[in-house]
Amino acid sequence: MGLQNHFLKGLFPLIKNSLTLKYGILNEVEIPFSDIQKIELSSKSLEKKKFTKTLSPLGNLESHNVIIHLKRENELIGLYGIKKRFNLLGLHIDKPKDFNENMENALKLSSQIDQFN
Repeated sequence: MGLQNHFLKGLFPLIKNSLTLKYGILNEVEIPFSDIQKIELSSKSLEKKKFTKTLSPLGNLESHNVIIHLKRENELIGLYGIKKRFNLLGLHIDKPKDFNENMENALKLSSQIDQFN
């Protein structure tokens, strides 16, 4: 089952102004909307940098079609609680255009709510 289906069915809940991504029990991360710089629809190769990771524990063996760029580092929590720092995350979404549109709307709404707080 793809990540887009999880997102649309609420398994990636947009709560507390953040996006929660899980790859089974192998990797998970909660990304605050305020930390997201941009979401890029791309399957281009990710540069091998210290803070570039993929949601899939298989790394480059599994393709990605979405790249999330962050303003600051976050932690990907893996199996046995192993933490990996990143500021660029590649992941595969079944319907990347729908995901991007949903995220753009959520980010706009979040920024509007932040203006009132």
